[in-house]
Order: sequence, then structure tokens, then C-alpha cells
Amino acid sequence: NNSIANKGENISKAIGIIGGLKSSLNREAGGTLAENLSHLYDYMANRLVIANLRDDERILDEVASLMVEIKMGWDGIPDEFKN
Repeated sequence: NNSIANKGENISKAIGIIGGLKSSLNREAGGTLAENLSHLYDYMANRLVIANLRDDERILDEVASLMVEIKMGWDGIPDEFKN
């Protein structure tokens, strides 16, 4: 809606959420999967910075789509395997 301050705040919140997800990874237990997720989270955070700088809504949509895929993956894990 052309609110630069609001856009920046929301992108910062999204980057914070991604940072929280990354910091919760257990690389010892997660192995390659955790490492791949870490790289994906870095990519997403970097893309959000670029989206903010370029005011590019397509990049925001890209990151949102990736987040939906990650959530669908988590939702597909049986409860007995979630810690």
C-alpha cells in the first residue's frame, strides 16, 4: 500500500522469523536436512533484503511460497516425530 515504513517493518519481522527457524535447527541430529534448511533460510532472508531494496513484490511472493512449502512439510510430519 506504498507505506515504506510498514513494508520495512514487516520484512524485518519476516527476516526475524526466518532467523528464529534457522537458529532452532539441530545440525547434529538433522544432518544434511538441517544443513539444506539452513541454506534455504539464508537464501530467503537475502531475498527479502533484496525485495526491500528493490521494492519487488515478486520476490516477496517467492519467499512466501517457500514458507508455505516449508509449513506443508512440517504439517506432514506425524506428531510422534515432532519434538
